[in-house]
Amino acid sequence: MAKKSFEVRVDYVTRVEGHGNIWVEVKNGKLENCRLEIVESPRMFEAFVRGREWWEMPWITCRICGICSHAHMLTSLKAVEDAFGVEVSEQTKIMRTLVDDAEQLESHILHVAYLVAPDLFKAPSVIHMAGTHTDLIKAALRLKRIANDMLLILTGHEVHAPGMVVGGFARWPEKKELEKIKQMLDDGMEDLMLLVNVVAENADKFPAFTRETEYISLKHEKEFPFYDGKIYSSDTKKTYENEEYKDVVNEYVVPWSTCKRSKFQRSSYAVGALARCNNNPELITGLAKEVADKFGYKAPNYNPYFNNVGQLIETALCWERSKRLCDELIERGPEKEPPAEVKVKEGRGIGVTEAPRGLLIHDYTFNKDGICIGANCVIPTNQNTGNLEDDMREIVPWLVEQGKSPEDIQFYLEMLMRAYDPCISCSVHTIFR
Repeated sequence: MAKKSFEVRVDYVTRVEGHGNIWVEVKNGKLENCRLEIVESPRMFEAFVRGREWWEMPWITCRICGICSHAHMLTSLKAVEDAFGVEVSEQTKIMRTLVDDAEQLESHILHVAYLVAPDLFKAPSVIHMAGTHTDLIKAALRLKRIANDMLLILTGHEVHAPGMVVGGFARWPEKKELEKIKQMLDDGMEDLMLLVNVVAENADKFPAFTRETEYISLKHEKEFPFYDGKIYSSDTKKTYENEEYKDVVNEYVVPWSTCKRSKFQRSSYAVGALARCNNNPELITGLAKEVADKFGYKAPNYNPYFNNVGQLIETALCWERSKRLCDELIERGPEKEPPAEVKVKEGRGIGVTEAPRGLLIHDYTFNKDGICIGANCVIPTNQNTGNLEDDMREIVPWLVEQGKSPEDIQFYLEMLMRAYDPCISCSVHTIFR
């Protein structure tokens, strides 16, 4: 029996942020070519922040992304503060962790409910699910509204937060506003579990594909790390200081992509929810552990489609932690403290956090007047792109061996790309460093 020859070509994969193409060529049952093409124009943020003053940096770089705006701002704030030796208060750290949790909630809920769920039900889009899964879609809308309202209360805006500044916050929520957040989270528990249960009931739709790879994320001893932690590799089992990040990410370019790629111990590595869960399993407790158990998640898990399961585990974790952090702030006052003093000097600062899609790094160099003279931003999706393409190279022969049709293979490749939750527009930083 002759083995199949076929080509899969998808221009502008849908239900992802930005423009990316998939190209696969199989000849006589053998994979000949496989490429993930990122075709966005370079953003050049590193170029046009040069010559800007230190206090402008967070306001500019948070515009890299409208979805992860708060994550970029938090990372930028940490970079500026690192450059000038600014120490923020414990209350500021709690508030920023709460903001970061709200960002994770908003992004994960949007992705799982609107972009991933249609794959589980073979629907072209979430619009087509409005009539068939009305309760789920309405619950997701309410959940996302809670996360957006949290950001509005905490930072003054749902995107590009004016309330966060170098050294602290320009505004502080009232006690009654924190109590409102807690009440919203309590009221939303039923909707949250509806989303979790619907995905869990259909988890058998995720392909049983595994490929062992390196996972890189922040790691922390006490708190599941989004705002704080050290860079950690699942391969070396070591942590790395912020100043060592270039030794870890090792960025490079390929001709068919405007998005840089990264590698460390292997040809590629993965960042994101699954990486964080795999690297911090001991911190998955409480409600997050209940959600993990619903999916039979155990670390390490090497199924890239389970990144979406990791997002739900993190959603539960952030949901529960946000209530605890609100209690801490309520008990503290909260005190309306001024931002920490900034003494401008020549220097370099590096900020590292976890955006919803993975490890995020901002690196700035300032002259003695506090003018930026150099910048580098390492985006989660540019770190993931090589790993996604390596997954594609392995899953295609796996699907061919199972006798899957070209149409099925295209479906699973698109589903795989969506599993990574790429933010492609954020990732294109190949030019003008």
